[in-house]
Amino acid sequence: DGTENVYNSTKNYVKVNGSPFVRVLDNISLLLESGFNVNIRMNLGVHNSNDLMSLINVLYERFGVRENLCVYCSPLYERQMEESLRRTDAEETIVRTKEAELYSKLVSMGYFDLRLRQKLRVYRCNPDMGWAVSVLPDGRIGWCEDYVDKAIISHIDSDTFDENVINQFLTEQGE
Repeated sequence: DGTENVYNSTKNYVKVNGSPFVRVLDNISLLLESGFNVNIRMNLGVHNSNDLMSLINVLYERFGVRENLCVYCSPLYERQMEESLRRTDAEETIVRTKEAELYSKLVSMGYFDLRLRQKLRVYRCNPDMGWAVSVLPDGRIGWCEDYVDKAIISHIDSDTFDENVINQFLTEQGE
């Protein structure tokens, strides 16, 4: 969602010990060092469109360019919200222009291959993919990023997943 101040204010976690942003970066570092492929999605909206350029620099300084790291941006789909919360046409233009600028920077820094963008499939949430999970700042692993508190399936310190939670979630979601 942005650099440390923007991320922390956007997430606005209630019970926080330290900076959630720093914790996320630390977790990404642990995943990368363990050989996991990490895809960082930068959520793009009017509120953070300028800050994401700085975030790319922060990520580069912290992680450099790695074979197992991909960084991309995804506009928030505010047009799907109720009418009073939707972006205006002018705001939509700002977001789309900034998206192009961000991809240009991501490509130039080696974080993204534009040919890959054409092949990316859009998913509703992790279970649609069948292979992805969300790692929360505290190390918990969520099955679906849209229902994080409802679908915690493990922790990064654990070797197992809670199959009951996965099955219950899939049943409730009509899978």
